[in-house]
Amino acid sequence: MSTTKETNRLSRFTHFIDLSDGYTAIYHSVNMGIVFAKTEYIEEFRKSGWLACAGSTLGNLVEELKKERMLIVQEVEEMSDYNSIQASLPELPITILYLLLTDLCNFACRYCFIEGNFPADFCPASMTPEIAQEGIDLFAKTLAKNPRKHFHPRVIFYGGEPLLNFPTLKFALEYIEQLKKEGVLPESVKITVNTNASAVNSEIAETLASYRVSVAVSLDGRKEIHDLERVSHSGLGTFDTTVQGLRLLQTAGVQTSISCTITEAGAKVLEESLRFFVSEFGIKSVGFNIIREGTSPKIRDINAYTTTVSNALVSCFRLARKEGIYEDRMMRKARAFARRQPHLNDCAGCGQQIVIAPTGEVGICHADVGKKTYFVSNTPDFDPLIHPC
Repeated sequence: MSTTKETNRLSRFTHFIDLSDGYTAIYHSVNMGIVFAKTEYIEEFRKSGWLACAGSTLGNLVEELKKERMLIVQEVEEMSDYNSIQASLPELPITILYLLLTDLCNFACRYCFIEGNFPADFCPASMTPEIAQEGIDLFAKTLAKNPRKHFHPRVIFYGGEPLLNFPTLKFALEYIEQLKKEGVLPESVKITVNTNASAVNSEIAETLASYRVSVAVSLDGRKEIHDLERVSHSGLGTFDTTVQGLRLLQTAGVQTSISCTITEAGAKVLEESLRFFVSEFGIKSVGFNIIREGTSPKIRDINAYTTTVSNALVSCFRLARKEGIYEDRMMRKARAFARRQPHLNDCAGCGQQIVIAPTGEVGICHADVGKKTYFVSNTPDFDPLIHPC
C-alpha cells in the first residue's frame, strides 16, 4: 500500500453532522455537496491528519471528499465555488411583481409591518387600472430581457387589503390574460392574491377561480390565537369573517393556502395550528411568517421568540412532510438543498422583485411603501435591471 505525500486540509466550508446511527454526514455549505461515511472512519481520518491512503477504503473516501472540495490543498480550490456564486449575484433575475392595489385595510392587525411604517401624515391611496397596466407592462418588458429560459415569474396582488379595490384587480387579471395570449407575458406567469378574506363574496370568489388565481388567506391559528392580534379597527376579533371568506373561496374552487404569522402566543402552539388548518380546511399549502423587528407591539423577549419559532418551524416541517403538506418557508430551503442550488436569499426584495405603489412609483419592498424608501417614478425610460437600487 502506498501513501500519498500530499497533505490535505479541510475546507472552511466543510461541516460534520452526526446521524447517531454510526454514520456521519459531511457537508459542503457552498457547493452543497454531501458525503456519508462511517463515524469510525472520520475519527481515524482526524488522527492521521487527513492523509490519503491510496487503494484503501479510507483512500477512496478521501478521493470522494476531494472531488467535492471538502478536502483541499490550495486555497484557490477552496474559493472557486464561493467566487462563482458571488459573481452571479448581480445577475439574479427579476421574477416577481407586487401590485399594491390599495393602502387601505379594514383590519388593524397589531403587528402589521406595512401600516406600522406609515408616517404620521401619510395619505392612503388606491391604484387605478391605468397604474396597474403601467406596472404590468414594466414587468413584461423586464421579463423579456431575462436570458434564462427556466424561471418562475409571479404577480402578487397585495395591500392594504387588495380585495377592497376589486375593480382594479379584475382589470389587471383581464389584462394579464390578454398579454399571455399575445405572447407578451409568458404562459408560466402565476398569480397570487394575499388577503384577509373578509371582503370575499360570490362574485370575487368566482372571478378568482376563473383566472386560476392562488389565494393566500391570512389566518394565524384557532380563534383564540388569531383574534389576539388580527383585529378590526374597533378592536374586535376577525377570525369568523376570515373563515367565512376562506370557505367561500374553497366552495368556488379557488386554490387556497394559509399565510400564518407566528405571534408570541402562536409560536407555542404552531404545530397544533398546522393540524387545525389541515383538519378544518383541508389545506395542502401553508406559509409561516416571522414577525419583523420594529413592528408594534414589540416582541417582549426576542431571544426566546427566535428559539421557540425556530424549533416550531422544524417541528411543523416534519409534520407537513409526513402529511403531504407544502410548507413554503422551510421547503424553499429544502428544495434548494435537494437540487444543490444555493439559496442566496429568502426575500426577493434583494433585487428580484419590483413593487408598484398605489400611486404608481416603483420600489423594491412593499414594507416601505409608506415612507417611499427606494421608490422612484415609473417613467417611460425606467429600467429596473440597471437602476442602482
